[in-house]
Amino acid sequence: MVLLPIFLMSKNNLQPWNKGRHVGPRQSLTVNEVAAILKSLKQRNSAHDLCLFSVAIDTMLRASDLIQLRVSDVVDARGEVVDFFHWRQKKTSGNVSPVLTQKTKTTIRLWIMASGKRPSHYLFTRKKSIDSDPITVGFYRQLIKEWVTEIGLPSGHYSAHSLRRTKAQYMYGRGVSIEIIGLLLGHQNTASTIRYLGIDQAAAYDAAIKQDILGRS
Repeated sequence: MVLLPIFLMSKNNLQPWNKGRHVGPRQSLTVNEVAAILKSLKQRNSAHDLCLFSVAIDTMLRASDLIQLRVSDVVDARGEVVDFFHWRQKKTSGNVSPVLTQKTKTTIRLWIMASGKRPSHYLFTRKKSIDSDPITVGFYRQLIKEWVTEIGLPSGHYSAHSLRRTKAQYMYGRGVSIEIIGLLLGHQNTASTIRYLGIDQAAAYDAAIKQDILGRS
């Protein structure tokens, strides 16, 4: 089991939330579960949450980076939503270029229009005034638990990392190389990506057995 350190900030200290506990990485969402959450958010008519969820899945950004996005990061000088943008990661200070697919670009456009946000505004403020500080990581995590609970999933199995890992796992399952996935995640080496995706020795053996070149010859 691969252990991933996820940190919680408190007033007095900084320590792993899973210190002394044997727990693995939070589950990623399946294609059907992503579809179910999208449907739920559309039914609730929550343009903000629909945009937040879509951008989180598409960009694969960490929560600390996601909440810091401003409108100017995702739109160009003409006000058009971009296909990708450049971002400096808070945790590693490394650069990454998150991608926005067409449906996510549409949800961003609708949220900006509905909220009246300007380029200097933070993208995710939910019910605060449009020019206020962004939502917190803690609030974002709570939203995720609400979203998964609404479609019948156990909230304790999912976190912000679940959304970050979802598209990465999907891409890996469809044959996209570890190197490309790692580049999109902002990892510095493939070993980090392998650990992040939870590809352990047992999975490697299973893959080798299924790819029986001799049996097909």
